[in-house]
Amino acid sequence: EILHKEAGGDDFCKVGWTLPGGKLESPIPGKHFRVPSYDSPPTFPELRESMRAEVVKEARSLKKGTDDAAESTMRAALSKLAETALSYENRFRATFEVYADNRAAGNDENIIAAISSFDSTGRWERATRLLTQRRNTILKELADTHIIEVRSLAGLETERLWDNTGDADPPTDFGQSSETRRTDLATGVQTAIKADDDNEEKKDAKQSRTAVVILSDGLHNIGASPFEVAKLMAGRDIPIHTIGFGSVTPPTDLAVIDVETPAKVLKDDRVRGSVTIKDNLTPGTPFKIVIEDDLNQTVWEESFSGISAARRRVDFDFSVKKLVEEKISALGLDNSVEVNAVPFRMKVRVEPVEGEARDDNNVLSFAFDAITKKNSVLIVDGRPRWETRYLRNVFDRDERWSVTAVFAGFGSAKPELPRGEEGEVFPKDRKTLFGYDLLVIGELHEDLLKEEELLWIRDFVANRGGGILLLDGPRQKFREYAKDENHPISQLLPVKWLENSKERFSPKAFRLTERGESTTALFLNPSPERNTELWGYLPVPGWVAPTEALPGTEVFLEAIVDEEKYGTKAVPLLVTRTIGAGKALYAGFDGTWRWRFEVGDKYHQRYWNQIASWIMEKPFAVQDDFVAIDPGASTYRPGDSAALRIRVRDKEGKPLDDPGANVEALIWKEGKIVATVPMETSPGSGGLFRGTTPPLLPGKHEITVRANGVYEENELRSRVEFLVQEPESPELSTLTCNENLLKEVAKLSGGTYLREEQIGRLGELLKPISSGRLVTKEIALWQSYWWFVPIILILGLELFLRKRAGML
Repeated sequence: EILHKEAGGDDFCKVGWTLPGGKLESPIPGKHFRVPSYDSPPTFPELRESMRAEVVKEARSLKKGTDDAAESTMRAALSKLAETALSYENRFRATFEVYADNRAAGNDENIIAAISSFDSTGRWERATRLLTQRRNTILKELADTHIIEVRSLAGLETERLWDNTGDADPPTDFGQSSETRRTDLATGVQTAIKADDDNEEKKDAKQSRTAVVILSDGLHNIGASPFEVAKLMAGRDIPIHTIGFGSVTPPTDLAVIDVETPAKVLKDDRVRGSVTIKDNLTPGTPFKIVIEDDLNQTVWEESFSGISAARRRVDFDFSVKKLVEEKISALGLDNSVEVNAVPFRMKVRVEPVEGEARDDNNVLSFAFDAITKKNSVLIVDGRPRWETRYLRNVFDRDERWSVTAVFAGFGSAKPELPRGEEGEVFPKDRKTLFGYDLLVIGELHEDLLKEEELLWIRDFVANRGGGILLLDGPRQKFREYAKDENHPISQLLPVKWLENSKERFSPKAFRLTERGESTTALFLNPSPERNTELWGYLPVPGWVAPTEALPGTEVFLEAIVDEEKYGTKAVPLLVTRTIGAGKALYAGFDGTWRWRFEVGDKYHQRYWNQIASWIMEKPFAVQDDFVAIDPGASTYRPGDSAALRIRVRDKEGKPLDDPGANVEALIWKEGKIVATVPMETSPGSGGLFRGTTPPLLPGKHEITVRANGVYEENELRSRVEFLVQEPESPELSTLTCNENLLKEVAKLSGGTYLREEQIGRLGELLKPISSGRLVTKEIALWQSYWWFVPIILILGLELFLRKRAGML
């Protein structure tokens, strides 16, 4: 490895290796690395003389031109002076570092001991020492003239450590720091100020006599913005003085900053993601990244070389098929239990390198669910019109879906609806139909479906909890179904047709309702404002159905029409209705395939994927013929409550709709029941029970179901697990002080930023808010002998001297 000094440069070099023939090769083409100059750094006296010659000279010239210079000229001169002073501050720091390193290399025991003591002391201990253990500590200095309260910021909480409202002296130690790796510099300040406002002993104190002092490394990583809190404090005339702890020079270190993976993957797919690391290593230093499962088995690894990068992204991918099979087998479930989602919790580990500052930031966990079953959709239409053909293609191209499309009737190649078990056919039995997650029913002539099949469709929604999309067409077959209130499809429709209306309306534009504007399923753009604009620009269909929403339904999208021509201004296009355990969505238009013009799948595919996920029931994690269980999420934080969903069927396979049924969810941890959650249902829910657990403790949990009076104690064998753990914080991935954040907070609030070695200046900054009071008393001079006599004597002496000098 060689260092190559650039021609004409003083502190830049390329890092690389010599190849045969003496050729220089850089590991990163064109990449330069800043290193100290080859020349010896200046000594402190030399720097001091140079500073005097430059800084003092600029200051004096600035003073001379104060009277005549324009404001803009003065601002520029002051800015230049500040830059010069800052450059000398940085040079003094760099010189001190070199000086300390040289003295340490020269075996100076005092320097070695000081550096060793500093390196072995954490920031919490250093802050405690500066506040309590120095000879003239800040707390003792301010205790006689200020009301002081010391608090610790731990995560989102703030804990009072000491105050001087009593007679107690400052402690010599504040104990151990909190173990949390989450830092919130905003909430704690707001909490402390509010507590101060509510304190009866301090109600007489004015807000302008309050100040906040934050001792921190500036690594804010959770909670509200500290900048907004700083502005709020400035409005109340409460300055925030910040004191930065830690070096601004990054040490040699590796750390895992972030892991990006999809939340769900198919079991036959590969997990593709990326890991972001901090690589503060000497270029060329070898290291390895490893991904392990919860059994510490390596699933992916690769070797790399250091490049000294603050953030470095590495892509990875690995197969989960074998892992899923092994995990399901390890569960030991009955063959009748169907596992729809297998939770995986893995960790990315960067193997430690010799010389690292710390290795407890080399690991970061991540989680995802492996889906064992694709979402399935059945599309049935009376003819292969453009809308349903494009819709079929949308789901067919998506690996997360399996699609079956059946076209039959007038205008189709098949006059009769094909039925069977495999291929593009309608299911021959109720159970097969119930295996689908979403049904799309188009313009079917009422004679195509048998009466029992119509009842299956109704029960699919009401009892199975499935989602159905009623996709109307220009022939408006649903209008015929709506005439018969007892028709199974009519019972699913959330709209009715306007009386004496024309067969079709011609729309002018789309318009989202207030409910639609807040529904993410209709977001074609993440920005709500931009999304509303897009819906106004989309190509309108050639027709809309003349309907109005029924009571108890929700309208999300409307079409603007000619009020004079049709007698109404808006017609509902997307209307939903809850039917038992499921949901029905009526679409009174087609032609969304026209949205592909010049933009391809950008909006068309997004719309249909979001609509499908919105209407269909969220899959349960595990299920069998009698019970289905979903824990809501595979991972929770300690203190959170899990929202549980359980669907129960009786021994005949019918939904358990009795609201008085005694169904309970049992929460297990380490083989013991730690909570029993009563589950509640409502009539017509299709046997769907819901419940919420009490606050959860850390650890791995399992859920089983108990249905007293319906099943025996151990008859329901399905169970699902979830994990409760504190999410890992990026706190230790950054080992330097975030001076920029602390300086900005101080600036916005009207405070001052100090380094930890400058904490001695804190007393001077806090003098204006001293608890001492200036008392003003008015005294009439002629009423005070001690004031009146001296003043008369002085005035008499002045008259005598003036007369003697001939001035009178």
